[in-house]
Amino acid sequence: MAHTLTYAATTITLPDDLLWEDEFTWQSVEQRSQYSITGALLVESSVKQAGRSITLRGGMDFAWIDRATLLALQAAAAQPARVYSLVVRSEAPRNVVFDLERGAIEASPVIDYSDPSADDSYVVTLRYIEVG
Repeated sequence: MAHTLTYAATTITLPDDLLWEDEFTWQSVEQRSQYSITGALLVESSVKQAGRSITLRGGMDFAWIDRATLLALQAAAAQPARVYSLVVRSEAPRNVVFDLERGAIEASPVIDYSDPSADDSYVVTLRYIEVG
């Protein structure tokens, strides 16, 4: 049940125990209501075509990533408007972009070394937006 982020021939493998913290906050239907000048309530609704937030979060005792993976994710997030294929829990791939407005990547070292190496572990939160 690996999580992966892919663009072209490059795949970044993410820890399979990252939590999808906002999985059930998405509402696929948008609804607006207002009163007309006659006093009647007008309700409009439609299925959203894109825009789902996907936040994957690790913790101090689970889902660590190594520094090399973190640097690869930072490089990926620095590519403007690049659409990635994200697979979460072996589900169907989702087309996503990094959610730069919400701070695409947050990371802190598990142990703060003064001279970190590529295999040092980090707690990470990754934020994406599904684009279709």
